Amino acid sequence: MKNLNSYAMAIIALVIAAGSTTLMSFNKIANKQSDVTLFFDGDATQASQVSDPGNWAEDNPGSTCPGSKKACSMEVSPADLQGASGSRTLNPTKIILGASNTGTISNPTYVPTKAGGSSSNNITPHNQD
Repeated sequence: MKNLNSYAMAIIALVIAAGSTTLMSFNKIANKQSDVTLFFDGDATQASQVSDPGNWAEDNPGSTCPGSKKACSMEVSPADLQGASGSRTLNPTKIILGASNTGTISNPTYVPTKAGGSSSNNITPHNQD
């Protein structure tokens, strides 16, 4: 009978541990926020415009991303944005943008890169060909 009580207590402890682990993993998933898409509105042949956080916004009706325009949109963590939902922009202290030329010297086309900032999150650019 004494062994039976010991086994029962061990089984109960395992069930509680397994249940706690499962609940903690669900909390981590629920707390993850979806990335936000920012759109580029500027001249992709100018590195200074691609790296300017003011040219990237959540609600940017001027951005049509024509076929030859390299810089188009990017996904970023909501923690790296400023402003009200629907019209947020990059927080320039959290993400500092750079620009990388994917064209030629005589015909440059730039895409955004993360050049620095206090955030450990990355950007995910979506560039047109």
